[in-house]
Parts: sequence; C-alpha cells; structure tokens
Amino acid sequence: MQSVFDIIKEGAVTGIKLLYTSKPHLRTVPGRTYDKRGFTPFHAAALYGRVRCLEVLLAIEDSRTTERTSLLQRAGKHRNTPLHIAVATGRIECIRLLLESEPYGRSALLARDRNGNTPVHLAMQHPLAMRVCILSILSESSYYTISLAHRNKRRLTPTEQV
Repeated sequence: MQSVFDIIKEGAVTGIKLLYTSKPHLRTVPGRTYDKRGFTPFHAAALYGRVRCLEVLLAIEDSRTTERTSLLQRAGKHRNTPLHIAVATGRIECIRLLLESEPYGRSALLARDRNGNTPVHLAMQHPLAMRVCILSILSESSYYTISLAHRNKRRLTPTEQV
C-alpha cells in the first residue's frame, strides 16, 4: 500500500480521497501523518506543487478545524511550515491556497524556519520576476501584513539578503 506521501507525489487526488475515506484514523496517527523529515501531507503537496491534492486535504480536514490548524502550522525538522516550502519552491497557486486557508494565513507570514527566515525572506531568494509575483501574492490582501523588517539568524532583513 502506498503512503499518502507517495500518492501526493504522483498527484493522485482520487487516491487521497480513498485513503482518508477508507482509513480515517490515518489523519491522527503520527507515524502515518508525518514523514522522516517531519513533513505533513500539506508539506508534500506544497513541495510538489499539487494544488488539487492540497485542496482535497484542506477539504478533508475542514470538519476538524483544530487538527487542520495543527497540521498546517506544524513545522518539519528544519522548522519549515507548508508555506515556507511553497514559497521556497515557487509554487504560486499553493502559496495562494495556503494563505486563503484561515486561520493559518496570518500566522504563517511570521513563522520562522531554523535559520530565522520568514516566508518573505525565502521569497527574496528567487529571481526578480518570481520574487515580485510571490511578494504580490503575500501582500495582495490588506488582511495580511508582510514585514520587511524581520531579521533572520544572520541578522538580515529580507531586503538585505538579496
């Protein structure tokens, strides 16, 4: 039997639905919910740019708000949230979808990885065109506030590390 991470990597949306419908306990068993990197299925969907998989996962977890929040906000071993992964890999639609999923969106912009980088720091590491696109998504709603003043562990703001 394939793991949920293999199913997401392949982009098999139907497989995710079947897995969670036939075995709902998989949502809460840590050995099945997290991989060796500490990634959740949300991290995997962001990493591989599987927007439909991410939508399905969000819909499945929608009825269990507390678990959904904890899975979306859970950081991997390097303290990367799903939004960190989506921004670092330039997955535009995943970024948009994660920011739209409340209550995750607001706190996700301030989350720091093991190097103290926020998603904004990671966005600044892309080439100019991609950077502009990601930053516009991060700031397109006045509901979210991005900060260019936060310093990472190297004491650099997002604009200073460009």
